[in-house]
Amino acid sequence: MEEPRVPPTSTANDNKDKPAGDPPSTSHRPTNSLPHIPTPTSQVSSPPPHFRQHSLNLFPSLSSSPPPPDPTPEIDTYVVQVPRDQVHWTPPPENATIVERLVVIGVIMCAVALIIRSVYKPEPPAFDVKKFVKSQQYEIMLTSKNPTANMWVTFKGLVSLTYENQILGQGNFPEMSQPTRGFDAIDLKLDSSKNVDIVLPLDVVSLVLTMKLNAGYGTGLVKRTKEVVVSCDIKVNGLLDAEGDVEIVSESCESAFIK
Repeated sequence: MEEPRVPPTSTANDNKDKPAGDPPSTSHRPTNSLPHIPTPTSQVSSPPPHFRQHSLNLFPSLSSSPPPPDPTPEIDTYVVQVPRDQVHWTPPPENATIVERLVVIGVIMCAVALIIRSVYKPEPPAFDVKKFVKSQQYEIMLTSKNPTANMWVTFKGLVSLTYENQILGQGNFPEMSQPTRGFDAIDLKLDSSKNVDIVLPLDVVSLVLTMKLNAGYGTGLVKRTKEVVVSCDIKVNGLLDAEGDVEIVSESCESAFIK
C-alpha cells in the first residue's frame, strides 16, 4: 500500500527561486487586534461626577408657568369648655316639692270644674203660645218656664213671624229675668210687614214664630252664657178677618242651645 503524500512545505529555497521583481507577500492583521488610538472627540472627557454636582448653573432656565396660588387659609377652630357643674346640674329637692304641689292643685281645679259643669248645667227654657191678637201689630202672649233647678236666667233678643218664609212681623224680645224654676207670661208686639204681595189663605194659616235669644245663667260665682233658638209652629184660623182675637188651632214650641 502506498503511504499518503505529505504536501510540500515552502522553504527559503522557494523564495530564492522566485523572480526578484515580485513583491514580498504581506500578511494582514485583524483590526480588532490593533491598539486603540484616541480620536479628537474622545480626547475631551466629561468632568468627574463630583465636579458636575458642584458646578454653578450660570444660565438658569426661565419658567413660563405662573407662580403657585396662595394656600387656602385654615379655618380657626374654637373649643368651648362648659363647667361640669352646669352640665350635670341636679335641681334641689325644693323644686320637686313645688312641682308636686302644682300638679295637685291642677288636678283639684280640673275636678272642681267637672263637678261645677255637671251640677250647674243649664237647660233651655220652655215656651207656649197662649194668645194671638191681630191689630195694627201682631200681639202674641207666651208663657216661659226656666227648667234649671239651681240657676237663674235672663233673656233678650229678636223675634220674627213668618208665613212660608215671608216675614209678616218683627220685634224685640223684652229683656227679662227668671228665678230657678220660674214661670212668667210674656207679651210680644211685632210690627206688621209692609209687603203687600203676601197672599194668605181664607181658612187655617200655618205660621212660624222664631226667637233668637241671648240667655245668661248664673248662681253665686258660677255664670254661663248661652244662645237659644226657639221655634214655634202656630196654626190660626180667621187671620184675614177684622181686627181682634185670632183662633189658635194648634201650637208647638221647641228650644235648643246653639252655643
